[in-house]
Amino acid sequence: MDEPVVTTADLLEVWREATRAAELAQRLAQVAEQVARDAEAGAMASEEIAQLAERAATAAAAAAASARTAAQTASPTGRGRPGSS
Repeated sequence: MDEPVVTTADLLEVWREATRAAELAQRLAQVAEQVARDAEAGAMASEEIAQLAERAATAAAAAAASARTAAQTASPTGRGRPGSS
């Protein structure tokens, strides 16, 4: 049985293809690493925004309660003034 003859040019071409594949794999790994870092940063930013929103909601609830109390306090006083209904 005859074995195929592999030339130096064939070996060089295969080596070049392997090198290109290795370089591509390295670039893909770098992109994946960057995407992971970006996702982590995005998750951290989302968590911070959620915490800020919770604080804003708490402050809004406190302001509403304070306004309600002020309205209830002012209501009887306002009725006794001249010119009020």
